[in-house]
Amino acid sequence: MPVGADIREQRAAVRLKLKLWGMDSAGHAFSQSAMTRDISSVGARLTGIRTPISMGDVVGVQYEDHKCRCRVVWKGIPGSAEDGEIGLECLEPSECPWTAAAKEALEKEAQSDAELTWPKRDRRRSPRYPCSAAVRFLKQGDALPTTARVSDISLGGCYIENMSPLQVASKIDLSIAIGPCEVAAAAVVKTSFPNMGNGVEFINLTAQYRQNLEQAIALLSGEAAPAAIPTLPAQPNISHAPAPAAAPAHSPQSNAGEISLTSRFQALLELLAEKNLLSRDDITKLLK
Repeated sequence: MPVGADIREQRAAVRLKLKLWGMDSAGHAFSQSAMTRDISSVGARLTGIRTPISMGDVVGVQYEDHKCRCRVVWKGIPGSAEDGEIGLECLEPSECPWTAAAKEALEKEAQSDAELTWPKRDRRRSPRYPCSAAVRFLKQGDALPTTARVSDISLGGCYIENMSPLQVASKIDLSIAIGPCEVAAAAVVKTSFPNMGNGVEFINLTAQYRQNLEQAIALLSGEAAPAAIPTLPAQPNISHAPAPAAAPAHSPQSNAGEISLTSRFQALLELLAEKNLLSRDDITKLLK
């Protein structure tokens, strides 16, 4: 510990170049430059002091265009790690040249500390709940939708697992099935992780889909039992998808079988495309 050390002021590790002058311990005039190791609103610790200075000495200090008088309040022990260091205290705190720099540095350190500790708290506007739900989404400008999985969801958005994630700011229309609840909405990509997926934010939820989403969240959070949540079907509103051609009327059993077969066929084509065995143009032609 340096001789006379009594650090009570909050300090920030800031490097400033100062100029010192005055009388050394032998009564000789001196002038030299030095660097700060840390500063406070009324003092500073300096390093690189070559002049013999004693505790209690008063020296002149200049930082940029501002000058003040300071008292030496501690000094490093010769031969120690603090050798060549001194601590200064401004005799007139209101005229300390680096007060603004100290305040700015301390505010930045406080902000940095807050950012480092934020994962310990949930800073999202809505808490997320883990789930495993099917999602079908269509990027604006694309002709074919993509099927994937949602790994967590909140009232504000969800995370989509996708080996070929979209770019940040991409806009999509999606439809999610969570138990008996269906949710369809427009969304925007907020985060993108290579070979992992996307975090998306819902940007357009109708009252119907909002209610469906709230009920799905209640189910995932355990606030409601599955039997207590009625089935609220929602038709996926993927506005950019090609409109299906009119089909002849069939019995419910026949129609369900055709939908299942079409879905499987489309999934097979998507798989072939991912394996680079078919191009997007080939898929489009086969689906016509």
